[in-house]
Amino acid sequence: MSGKISSEKALKVIATQISKRCGVSASKLLDNYKVLDEHLTSLIKFNWNLVAEQMNVPKARVYRWYFDTHQRNLYGNVNQEDMAIIRKEVKKAVAKGQDLGLPFQKDLKSKLSQVYHRNSFTVAFNNCKRLIVMDFQKNSVHSASNDTNSISDHSSELAKELVKEEKIDNLSFIAHSPFEEVAPNDFFFDFFNLVFE
Repeated sequence: MSGKISSEKALKVIATQISKRCGVSASKLLDNYKVLDEHLTSLIKFNWNLVAEQMNVPKARVYRWYFDTHQRNLYGNVNQEDMAIIRKEVKKAVAKGQDLGLPFQKDLKSKLSQVYHRNSFTVAFNNCKRLIVMDFQKNSVHSASNDTNSISDHSSELAKELVKEEKIDNLSFIAHSPFEEVAPNDFFFDFFNLVFE
C-alpha cells in the first residue's frame, strides 16, 4: 500500500461516497470543502474502509489524514495569543490538581478571543497538556533527585496520572499523517472511529 495521501484523490473519493448518501453532487462538495465536511460529520456512519481501498492506503491513515490534517487546514489553527492563554490556564490547573475535563475546557474556550472548530481547539489543548505534563514529569524527577519540593506532592501525583494517561492514549493509535507538526488527537480519533466505522 502506498504511504503518501493525495489530497485531491482522497477528497474526490470521499465526495463521491458522501454524494451517494446525501444526494449532493460530488462536484458541488468539491467546490466547497466546508460543505463537504459538514455533510461528512452529519452522517451517522461513513465507510472509511471503502475510501481506504480505493486509495490503496490503510483505513487509519486516510482517516487520520482527514481529521488531523485536512480538517485542521480547513478550519485553521489556534492563534498565538490564544495558545498562550491555553498554556497558562492548563499549567495553573495542573499545578492546582484541577480536572482538565469538559467543564474546564468549556470555561477555557470562553476565555479565548474567538470560537474555534472543535478539532482546532482539541489539537491545541492536547498539545499544551502533553508539553506541560512532560515539563511536570521532568521537574518531578529533577526535584526528587535534589531532595527539593519545588512541586507540590499533589501536583506531582497529578502529573504522574496525566503521564500514565498520555502513555495509554499514545498506545491507542501511533500512525501519523505525513504532516506531523501537531501530535495526534487520540480522543477525537477514538470518538470518530466509533461513529464512522
